[in-house]
Amino acid sequence: MEEITKFLLEAPDDKFLVHKVGMIFGVAGACRREELYNLKIEDIEESDRIMIVKLPQTKTHIQRSFVIINEPNEKVDHMDIQGVHLVAPSSIMGLW
Repeated sequence: MEEITKFLLEAPDDKFLVHKVGMIFGVAGACRREELYNLKIEDIEESDRIMIVKLPQTKTHIQRSFVIINEPNEKVDHMDIQGVHLVAPSSIMGLW
């Protein structure tokens, strides 16, 4: 978990923002590569502090979902992701 946090905090957003979002979604939802690839904007519901991601196409053919909760800080945002607490630069949280 330390390496993920280090990457999220230190890797430059201009080069790695898509990778960071993919990593957050992958870790939060325990997503397979195909599940991330098949995600559509319509599969994501958002509000002020919560993002609900639905995975309609899974290997087991059973729809599942996961929640990302944004807890803002001044420069760094903390996310509780189904029991996993991640720290990410505010620029990622600004995506929603």
